[in-house]
Amino acid sequence: MLRTLCDSVVLHASGAEDGLCHHAEPLGEYTARAESRNRLFALAGFALPGVFLLLYIDFESARLAWLVFITLPFALAGGVGAAQLTGACSRSDRSSVSRRCSASPNATASC
Repeated sequence: MLRTLCDSVVLHASGAEDGLCHHAEPLGEYTARAESRNRLFALAGFALPGVFLLLYIDFESARLAWLVFITLPFALAGGVGAAQLTGACSRSDRSSVSRRCSASPNATASC
C-alpha cells in the first residue's frame, strides 16, 4: 500500500509542469524499507552459497550438503516454534527485563 501511494505521488508530481524546477523524491519509511530489503537480499545472495559451500566441505558430498541445506529453514522454524511453546521468548519476559534495567540507576551492559 505504501509503495502504491509513493508511486502515484511521484507520477503525479513528475507530470506537473509549472515552470519550476522541482522533482518528487520519496523519502522516509518507504526508502528506508526499500534500502533494507535490497541490502538483505544482497547479503543473502552471498550468505546462502557460503553456507552451502561450508556444508559441502564438511560432508564432502554435494548430495548430503544439498539435503541439509534444504532442511535448514524447517529446522529454524521448528526451533522458533519450540521456543514459543515453552515460553522461552515470551514478550512479558523481555518487557520485565527492560523495566528492571531502566528502573535501576546502575544499569549494566548485561541488561
